[in-house]
Amino acid sequence: MGYRGSDVRCGNIVGSDGRCFIVALDHGLTMPMAFADVDKTFELVLSGRPDAVVVQKGLLGRIEPLRRRGVALIAQITGSPGGIGKRLLGGVQEVLACGADAVSIQVDLYGQQADAEALELLASAVGSAGSFGVPVLAMMYPREADHAVTRDVQRIKAAARYAAEVGASLVKLPAPASPEEWSDVVRYCPIPVLLAGGAKMPLPQLGDALAAALACGVRGAVVGRSVFSSSNPTSAVTELMQRVQRGDLSVKFRA
Repeated sequence: MGYRGSDVRCGNIVGSDGRCFIVALDHGLTMPMAFADVDKTFELVLSGRPDAVVVQKGLLGRIEPLRRRGVALIAQITGSPGGIGKRLLGGVQEVLACGADAVSIQVDLYGQQADAEALELLASAVGSAGSFGVPVLAMMYPREADHAVTRDVQRIKAAARYAAEVGASLVKLPAPASPEEWSDVVRYCPIPVLLAGGAKMPLPQLGDALAAALACGVRGAVVGRSVFSSSNPTSAVTELMQRVQRGDLSVKFRA
């Protein structure tokens, strides 16, 4: 019964066209100085009406009064200072009580035995979420030994499949080296695949990357720094939403 509930709640994030655009605002642990005025940043992002936003559990109470109808709230329940070696920092029942619609889990994968522990963390969270009918967004980060996120398509495919096999509802992944390789990733993953926004980049460049991914079957994106660090976060959200929801290639992104 729980997993039926998660499908219903996932429908509040993913539109009837199967696509979604999510803004990540959960950078406070890995990048404490990512943005200064929390309430103002939340207000500007939410004014663009993304499908959902991701925040750390401690800020759920601040964003809940600001969110617009139709904007789902995803609670990040993992993290670590510096971003490496994610730990479980919150519980599903805890964030549900604060108004969350879904939870997000960050998973670092190094292609080593330690991956088993990372997947165990994901599986445990998926199991807890399923008990409450809550969808899980798995943020999968296949990494090199120096902690850099890899663009190797084989490892990205494996990360996507791990998320699906463990029971996640959605999976966020870094872009492979060649945009055309997204098709191969999607082919091996039975749950919606979302493009990770990664480091800040000019919106026209991000728009092109998103268009290429959507053409290969990717269902949307999870973007943080390129939105909240832009000169106009509201417009950034609106323009990227147009690209995702309507496939509107005529959108002229502001640099």
